[in-house]
Amino acid sequence: MNQKNPIVFLSDFGLSDPYVGIVKGVIYSINPEADVIDLTHEINPQDVRQAAFILKWSQQHFPPGTIFLAVVDPGVGSSRPGIVAVYRQRLFVGPDNGIFGLFTAKKEKKYCSCFCLRQERIFKLCLKHGFRPGSSTTFHARDIFGPAAALLNLGFRPEDLGEPHDNPVSFSFPEAEVTRDGCIRGQILYFDRFGNAVTNISAGMLQKISCPGSSSPCLLVQDRDISCIPFLETYSQASDNQPFFLIDSFELVEIAVNCGSARNTLGLEVGNKVVVRCK
Repeated sequence: MNQKNPIVFLSDFGLSDPYVGIVKGVIYSINPEADVIDLTHEINPQDVRQAAFILKWSQQHFPPGTIFLAVVDPGVGSSRPGIVAVYRQRLFVGPDNGIFGLFTAKKEKKYCSCFCLRQERIFKLCLKHGFRPGSSTTFHARDIFGPAAALLNLGFRPEDLGEPHDNPVSFSFPEAEVTRDGCIRGQILYFDRFGNAVTNISAGMLQKISCPGSSSPCLLVQDRDISCIPFLETYSQASDNQPFFLIDSFELVEIAVNCGSARNTLGLEVGNKVVVRCK
Protein backbone atom coordinates (compact mmCIF):
# COMPACT_ATOMS: atom_id res chain seq x y z
CA MET A 1 0.00 0.00 0.00
CA ASN A 2 1.23 3.54 -0.67
CA GLN A 3 -0.04 7.09 -0.77
CA LYS A 4 -0.95 6.82 -4.46
CA ASN A 5 -3.76 4.39 -3.66
CA PRO A 6 -7.07 6.25 -3.26
CA ILE A 7 -9.26 6.36 -0.18
CA VAL A 8 -12.88 5.77 -1.23
CA PHE A 9 -15.29 7.29 1.30
CA LEU A 10 -18.88 6.10 1.83
CA SER A 11 -21.24 7.25 4.59
CA ASP A 12 -24.78 8.21 5.55
CA PHE A 13 -23.64 11.73 6.57
CA GLY A 14 -25.23 13.59 3.66
CA LEU A 15 -23.73 16.90 2.53
CA SER A 16 -25.74 19.50 4.45
CA ASP A 17 -23.68 18.98 7.63
CA PRO A 18 -19.90 19.43 7.98
CA TYR A 19 -19.16 15.79 8.88
CA VAL A 20 -17.80 14.67 5.50
CA GLY A 21 -15.55 17.74 5.22
CA ILE A 22 -14.22 17.29 8.76
CA VAL A 23 -13.28 13.65 8.14
CA LYS A 24 -11.47 14.67 4.97
CA GLY A 25 -9.68 17.43 6.90
CA VAL A 26 -8.41 14.87 9.41
CA ILE A 27 -7.22 12.59 6.61
CA TYR A 28 -5.36 15.43 4.87
CA SER A 29 -3.84 16.52 8.20
CA ILE A 30 -2.26 13.07 8.52
CA ASN A 31 -1.45 12.64 4.84
CA PRO A 32 -1.62 15.83 2.73
CA GLU A 33 -1.01 13.75 -0.42
CA ALA A 34 -4.05 11.53 0.09
CA ASP A 35 -6.50 11.13 -2.79
CA VAL A 36 -10.04 10.86 -1.36
CA ILE A 37 -12.87 9.80 -3.66
CA ASP A 38 -16.49 10.19 -2.53
CA LEU A 39 -18.42 7.05 -3.42
CA THR A 40 -21.64 8.35 -1.85
CA HIS A 41 -22.77 10.06 1.33
CA GLU A 42 -26.47 9.56 0.62
CA ILE A 43 -26.93 6.14 2.21
CA ASN A 44 -30.23 6.14 4.10
CA PRO A 45 -29.52 7.01 7.75
CA GLN A 46 -28.35 3.97 9.75
CA ASP A 47 -29.05 1.63 6.80
CA VAL A 48 -26.10 -0.75 7.12
CA ARG A 49 -27.56 -3.21 4.60
CA GLN A 50 -27.88 -0.56 1.92
CA ALA A 51 -24.26 0.46 2.52
CA ALA A 52 -23.19 -3.19 2.32
CA PHE A 53 -25.00 -3.57 -1.00
CA ILE A 54 -23.35 -0.45 -2.47
CA LEU A 55 -19.90 -1.62 -1.34
CA LYS A 56 -20.47 -5.10 -2.66
CA TRP A 57 -21.19 -3.92 -6.19
CA SER A 58 -18.77 -0.96 -6.24
CA GLN A 59 -15.49 -2.26 -4.79
CA GLN A 60 -14.63 -4.38 -7.83
CA HIS A 61 -14.38 -1.26 -10.02
CA PHE A 62 -11.46 0.19 -8.06
CA PRO A 63 -7.83 -0.87 -8.44
CA PRO A 64 -5.99 -3.16 -6.04
CA GLY A 65 -4.62 -1.17 -3.13
CA THR A 66 -7.74 0.99 -2.79
CA ILE A 67 -8.73 1.79 0.80
CA PHE A 68 -12.48 1.90 1.45
CA LEU A 69 -13.55 4.07 4.38
CA ALA A 70 -17.18 3.09 5.07
CA VAL A 71 -19.06 4.62 7.99
CA VAL A 72 -22.72 3.84 8.56
CA ASP A 73 -22.65 3.30 12.27
CA PRO A 74 -25.82 3.21 14.37
CA GLY A 75 -23.73 1.57 17.14
CA VAL A 76 -21.20 4.42 17.42
CA GLY A 77 -19.92 4.76 20.97
CA SER A 78 -20.93 1.21 21.92
CA SER A 79 -18.64 -1.74 22.56
CA ARG A 80 -18.64 -2.73 18.88
CA PRO A 81 -15.06 -2.60 17.57
CA GLY A 82 -13.69 -1.00 14.46
CA ILE A 83 -12.01 -3.22 11.90
CA VAL A 84 -9.61 -3.24 8.99
CA ALA A 85 -10.40 -6.01 6.52
CA VAL A 86 -8.26 -7.16 3.59
CA TYR A 87 -10.20 -8.54 0.63
CA ARG A 88 -8.86 -9.16 -2.87
CA GLN A 89 -5.94 -6.75 -2.38
CA ARG A 90 -8.22 -3.96 -1.15
CA LEU A 91 -8.58 -2.58 2.37
CA PHE A 92 -11.83 -1.80 4.20
CA VAL A 93 -12.01 0.38 7.31
CA GLY A 94 -15.12 0.95 9.41
CA PRO A 95 -17.33 -0.39 12.20
CA ASP A 96 -17.76 -4.10 12.77
CA ASN A 97 -21.51 -4.16 12.14
CA GLY A 98 -21.78 -6.17 8.92
CA ILE A 99 -21.08 -3.28 6.55
CA PHE A 100 -18.35 -5.34 4.85
CA GLY A 101 -20.31 -8.57 5.03
CA LEU A 102 -21.77 -9.06 1.58
CA PHE A 103 -18.86 -9.68 -0.76
CA THR A 104 -19.83 -12.69 -2.82
CA ALA A 105 -18.05 -15.82 -3.94
CA LYS A 106 -19.21 -18.81 -5.95
CA LYS A 107 -19.72 -21.89 -3.85
CA GLU A 108 -21.08 -25.18 -5.16
CA LYS A 109 -22.44 -23.39 -8.27
CA LYS A 110 -24.47 -20.97 -6.15
CA TYR A 111 -23.83 -17.35 -5.32
CA CYS A 112 -22.71 -17.08 -1.73
CA SER A 113 -24.15 -14.06 0.08
CA CYS A 114 -22.39 -14.89 3.31
CA PHE A 115 -19.55 -13.11 5.04
CA CYS A 116 -16.73 -14.19 2.74
CA LEU A 117 -14.08 -11.94 4.29
CA ARG A 118 -13.48 -14.83 6.67
CA GLN A 119 -11.20 -16.22 3.99
CA GLU A 120 -9.09 -13.05 4.13
CA ARG A 121 -7.48 -11.10 6.95
CA ILE A 122 -9.43 -9.04 9.47
CA PHE A 123 -8.00 -6.89 12.26
CA LYS A 124 -9.65 -5.19 15.22
CA LEU A 125 -8.51 -1.57 15.47
CA CYS A 126 -6.62 -0.71 18.66
CA LEU A 127 -6.81 2.89 19.90
CA LYS A 128 -3.21 2.85 21.11
CA HIS A 129 -1.90 2.98 17.56
CA GLY A 130 -1.70 6.71 16.92
CA PHE A 131 -5.36 7.66 16.58
CA ARG A 132 -6.75 10.98 17.77
CA PRO A 133 -6.63 11.34 21.58
CA GLY A 134 -9.82 11.90 23.53
CA SER A 135 -12.00 10.39 20.81
CA SER A 136 -15.66 11.29 20.78
CA THR A 137 -18.35 8.71 21.46
CA THR A 138 -20.39 10.09 18.54
CA PHE A 139 -17.87 10.69 15.73
CA HIS A 140 -15.63 7.67 15.22
CA ALA A 141 -15.31 8.53 11.52
CA ARG A 142 -13.30 11.59 12.55
CA ASP A 143 -11.41 10.11 15.48
CA ILE A 144 -10.81 6.45 14.56
CA PHE A 145 -11.77 5.34 11.05
CA GLY A 146 -10.58 8.39 9.11
CA PRO A 147 -7.15 8.40 10.83
CA ALA A 148 -6.84 4.64 10.29
CA ALA A 149 -7.52 5.06 6.57
CA ALA A 150 -4.96 7.88 6.38
CA LEU A 151 -2.31 5.78 8.11
CA LEU A 152 -2.96 2.85 5.79
CA ASN A 153 -2.63 5.27 2.89
CA LEU A 154 0.79 6.30 4.23
CA GLY A 155 1.96 2.69 4.15
CA PHE A 156 1.03 1.31 7.56
CA ARG A 157 0.00 -2.33 7.43
CA PRO A 158 -3.34 -3.52 8.86
CA GLU A 159 -1.45 -5.51 11.49
CA ASP A 160 0.27 -2.27 12.56
CA LEU A 161 -3.13 -0.84 13.54
CA GLY A 162 -4.75 -3.75 15.29
CA GLU A 163 -4.86 -7.38 16.23
CA PRO A 164 -6.40 -10.37 14.40
CA HIS A 165 -10.18 -10.52 14.63
CA ASP A 166 -11.80 -13.93 14.18
CA ASN A 167 -15.47 -13.23 14.80
CA PRO A 168 -16.73 -10.30 12.72
CA VAL A 169 -20.43 -9.45 12.56
CA SER A 170 -22.13 -11.04 9.58
CA PHE A 171 -25.49 -11.11 7.87
CA SER A 172 -26.75 -12.11 4.47
CA PHE A 173 -29.23 -10.92 1.90
CA PRO A 174 -31.91 -13.38 0.78
CA GLU A 175 -30.98 -15.31 -2.34
CA ALA A 176 -33.16 -15.66 -5.42
CA GLU A 177 -34.07 -19.17 -6.53
CA VAL A 178 -35.16 -20.98 -9.65
CA THR A 179 -38.26 -23.02 -8.88
CA ARG A 180 -39.33 -26.38 -10.31
CA ASP A 181 -41.98 -24.72 -12.45
CA GLY A 182 -39.30 -22.71 -14.28
CA CYS A 183 -39.82 -19.39 -12.51
CA ILE A 184 -37.31 -17.25 -10.65
CA ARG A 185 -38.39 -15.94 -7.26
CA GLY A 186 -36.52 -13.02 -5.73
CA GLN A 187 -37.07 -9.68 -4.08
CA ILE A 188 -36.26 -5.98 -4.27
CA LEU A 189 -33.06 -5.01 -2.45
CA TYR A 190 -32.40 -1.39 -3.32
CA PHE A 191 -33.68 1.75 -5.07
CA ASP A 192 -31.41 4.20 -6.85
CA ARG A 193 -32.18 7.93 -6.98
CA PHE A 194 -34.16 7.47 -10.20
CA GLY A 195 -36.56 5.11 -8.45
CA ASN A 196 -35.28 2.02 -10.25
CA ALA A 197 -35.76 -1.14 -8.18
CA VAL A 198 -32.73 -3.44 -8.05
CA THR A 199 -33.48 -7.07 -7.23
CA ASN A 200 -31.40 -10.03 -6.10
CA ILE A 201 -31.97 -11.86 -9.41
CA SER A 202 -28.73 -12.08 -11.39
CA ALA A 203 -28.31 -11.98 -15.15
CA GLY A 204 -27.03 -15.56 -14.97
CA MET A 205 -30.23 -16.72 -13.31
CA LEU A 206 -32.35 -14.96 -15.92
CA GLN A 207 -30.59 -16.96 -18.63
CA LYS A 208 -31.99 -20.11 -17.04
CA ILE A 209 -35.50 -19.10 -18.09
CA SER A 210 -36.20 -20.94 -21.35
CA CYS A 211 -39.38 -19.56 -22.89
CA PRO A 212 -40.99 -21.60 -25.68
CA GLY A 213 -41.61 -20.24 -29.17
CA SER A 214 -41.90 -16.49 -29.40
CA SER A 215 -42.79 -15.93 -25.75
CA SER A 216 -40.44 -13.96 -23.53
CA PRO A 217 -39.88 -13.46 -19.79
CA CYS A 218 -42.06 -11.10 -17.81
CA LEU A 219 -41.98 -10.00 -14.19
CA LEU A 220 -44.71 -9.91 -11.55
CA VAL A 221 -44.60 -8.15 -8.20
CA GLN A 222 -46.44 -10.18 -5.60
CA ASP A 223 -49.18 -8.44 -3.58
CA ARG A 224 -49.32 -5.63 -6.14
CA ASP A 225 -52.04 -5.17 -8.75
CA ILE A 226 -49.51 -4.87 -11.55
CA SER A 227 -49.67 -6.62 -14.91
CA CYS A 228 -46.76 -8.86 -15.85
CA ILE A 229 -44.20 -6.35 -17.13
CA PRO A 230 -41.96 -7.12 -20.12
CA PHE A 231 -38.24 -7.62 -20.42
CA LEU A 232 -36.34 -5.07 -22.54
CA GLU A 233 -32.65 -4.63 -23.22
CA THR A 234 -32.41 -0.83 -22.87
CA TYR A 235 -34.33 2.05 -21.32
CA SER A 236 -34.83 3.60 -24.76
CA GLN A 237 -36.85 0.61 -25.98
CA ALA A 238 -39.68 1.53 -23.61
CA SER A 239 -42.39 4.09 -24.24
CA ASP A 240 -42.64 7.04 -21.86
CA ASN A 241 -43.96 5.96 -18.44
CA GLN A 242 -43.90 2.28 -19.47
CA PRO A 243 -42.90 -0.20 -16.71
CA PHE A 244 -40.39 -2.86 -17.75
CA PHE A 245 -37.39 -4.75 -16.44
CA LEU A 246 -33.85 -5.17 -17.72
CA ILE A 247 -30.34 -6.20 -16.70
CA ASP A 248 -28.61 -3.24 -15.05
CA SER A 249 -24.94 -2.31 -14.69
CA PHE A 250 -24.69 -4.49 -11.56
CA GLU A 251 -25.70 -7.48 -13.75
CA LEU A 252 -28.92 -7.73 -11.73
CA VAL A 253 -32.58 -7.58 -12.72
CA GLU A 254 -33.87 -4.03 -12.33
CA ILE A 255 -37.46 -2.81 -12.52
CA ALA A 256 -37.79 0.58 -14.21
CA VAL A 257 -40.30 3.03 -15.64
CA ASN A 258 -39.06 4.98 -18.64
CA CYS A 259 -38.90 8.71 -17.82
CA GLY A 260 -40.37 7.97 -14.40
CA SER A 261 -39.88 6.25 -11.06
CA ALA A 262 -40.72 2.57 -10.69
CA ARG A 263 -40.81 3.06 -6.94
CA ASN A 264 -43.48 5.76 -7.10
CA THR A 265 -45.40 4.65 -10.19
CA LEU A 266 -45.74 1.02 -9.09
CA GLY A 267 -45.79 1.62 -5.32
CA LEU A 268 -42.78 -0.60 -4.70
CA GLU A 269 -40.84 -1.11 -1.47
CA VAL A 270 -37.63 -2.84 -0.42
CA GLY A 271 -38.49 -6.44 0.35
CA ASN A 272 -41.29 -6.79 -2.22
CA LYS A 273 -41.28 -10.32 -3.66
CA VAL A 274 -40.91 -10.61 -7.43
CA VAL A 275 -41.37 -13.50 -9.85
CA VAL A 276 -39.89 -13.80 -13.33
CA ARG A 277 -41.66 -16.29 -15.61
CA CYS A 278 -42.56 -16.82 -19.24
CA LYS A 279 -45.64 -15.05 -20.56
